[in-house]
Amino acid sequence: MTKYLTKKQAAEILNVTPRTIDHLRTNCGLPSYLLDRAVRIPEDGLREWLEARTSSGVESHRKPAKPMKDF
Repeated sequence: MTKYLTKKQAAEILNVTPRTIDHLRTNCGLPSYLLDRAVRIPEDGLREWLEARTSSGVESHRKPAKPMKDF
């Protein structure tokens, strides 16, 4: 049986904010369902979506972290 995640849970897995999850749902094809006015992301769908994006050479939209300065 498929486990369904909340936006917060999915965000923690991807290390992003719940708002980013909304962006990924509406603009990047992240699978999701609306159940009783609550967004749910199927765990299997999240894994497949992530694997498809990482194996196709799609890179992150984030900029690389800046190196920390010595004090």
